[in-house]
Amino acid sequence: MAVKAGAGGILGAMLLFLVLLFNGEMTANMESFSQFGIPEGSTRVPNIVNCDLETARAKTENANLQFLIMDKQFSTQIPENKILSQEVEAGSVIEAGQSLQVVVSAGINTLTAEELEEEGIELVEIPDVQYQDRDSTMTMLLEAGLNVEVEYETTGIVEGGKITRQSVPVGERLVKGDTITITVEDFVVDWTDASIFEQEVRKSLRKESGEIYASEMLKIDDRISVQPEINTDYSVKPLSNCFNLQELQITGLDHGSNIHLIHTESLENLVQLKSITILGINIEDISWIHLMNKLAFLSLLYTDVRDIDPVINLPSLKNLGIAYTYVENLPIELVNLGLEYLSASEKQIMDIKNPSEWKSPISFFIYDFKGESTKILQQFPLLKSLRLYFYDQVKANVNFDFCTNIKSLESLYLSCGESVPDLSPLSEIKSLKTFGIECYFHNNRWAESKILKDINKMEYLESLDIGISGGKVDFSNLNEIDKLDKLTISSSNDTVFTGLESLEGIKKLEIHYDKFDQRYLLYAKDVEELTFSYVNASEFNPLKDLTHLKVLRFQNCPNVSLEGLAQLTQLEELYINDFSQNKIDELKVLQMSR
Repeated sequence: MAVKAGAGGILGAMLLFLVLLFNGEMTANMESFSQFGIPEGSTRVPNIVNCDLETARAKTENANLQFLIMDKQFSTQIPENKILSQEVEAGSVIEAGQSLQVVVSAGINTLTAEELEEEGIELVEIPDVQYQDRDSTMTMLLEAGLNVEVEYETTGIVEGGKITRQSVPVGERLVKGDTITITVEDFVVDWTDASIFEQEVRKSLRKESGEIYASEMLKIDDRISVQPEINTDYSVKPLSNCFNLQELQITGLDHGSNIHLIHTESLENLVQLKSITILGINIEDISWIHLMNKLAFLSLLYTDVRDIDPVINLPSLKNLGIAYTYVENLPIELVNLGLEYLSASEKQIMDIKNPSEWKSPISFFIYDFKGESTKILQQFPLLKSLRLYFYDQVKANVNFDFCTNIKSLESLYLSCGESVPDLSPLSEIKSLKTFGIECYFHNNRWAESKILKDINKMEYLESLDIGISGGKVDFSNLNEIDKLDKLTISSSNDTVFTGLESLEGIKKLEIHYDKFDQRYLLYAKDVEELTFSYVNASEFNPLKDLTHLKVLRFQNCPNVSLEGLAQLTQLEELYINDFSQNKIDELKVLQMSR
């Protein structure tokens, strides 16, 4: 049995696995589980940089992706006719069948400047930046289309933060996209009005005291995540030294948090950022994101942002969240941005221009849904997924007939509060493979029965996520969904479950709430993969009888006793989202016991 433990976090965080093989050997061979946890229909992007064209194409097609050459550029590092760069980073999980766009190396430039210009290749003449300010110089070079790398040194004769050397001589011309390195006089970071960020940086650097130099901030290449207290102001200026930062999370509660960020303009040179979450913060201006070409995820929920025009300059942006902002007018260029996921209010969705021209697959997370956007939703040619939150705003049933006209719809999730929607039209959608519903009926037996009967008619379903609070769920009412392979039970407080024994086809079961009675698992005889999230899981006797169980996962389950898992001899893989030292010790003891 392989025991794997990971340290994970909120959407978007990296998962680290420790592999302990119970034959007494320890290994960390990532290839053995590189495809683990990939949803059906998705694939992991291979690394094809520096591969020749034939190898690159083979790797891409083996990953169920299409190989697509977009450009050819000069390079001093990658030999001619090898892959210089790929659009999607290696290791990313994307939908299978998509194109992986690449740039091929043209090798070292042997053309004169005049010949390059005749070829239509843009050149950038390098100015003298010695002794200039680091930040303003970086912005200038980035805006000119160059990549900028930063190094530090201490000369003792130059003011901290000023450039001491440049890798490309003054007057030389570089092709747009080439890299220039600037060497900067090191300096002590000023944490004025930034104590919350200082604490996080010290944790990352494992440095409890002493001055922090700008050069040390280059070591922070993962994530900074903070939760400011209400009624506070913080400066983000010290973060301008984190040039290798990948993810930034600053989260409050809602518009009433009264949390303000100052000096946000200083973040514009953090061009390695791939994910930004700013929630419940009184921030209006996001113009500082305009140079972040690698930014793929941007969530601005519950902020004071009104203008999102800067996002149209972000070529890598795939996921955008603007619900509960003051954005009223969406840029017309949004249709060409290549977004895959948009979280917005229904009113904002209705402002999308030319939805029929939206050529890329898209998923919508719509808040305050009242059914007013149904006509515009039907115009998206590749609408794959809908998550509709309408809660108590809708007392009458929402008519879901419009969904039958969305031929590409594969996934639908509803959060409907006490409303009892008529789901019967959904049975006609052959493309619908995943359905989820979250509601609370306070023991309204008629409502529960109607929901389950409507779901039972969705004969093409393969995955069901159900969260009914305050009721009774009899899964025997779902015995006609022959293709159902995965069941997720979530947010179902004060709910009694029966009839699990009738779901013989369920191979994957996920439990996502803390009061789940594990005795119900005695009836899940055919389950092969089981996941617990936020469950007080400490008793494993019911799992012993699940003879087909091969994969077991725990996510944020603090009471897991690994010693108790020793009795589960049928397991082949164990994944634990807890990398604390005491868990590692328990893993070692468990290994020895085997």
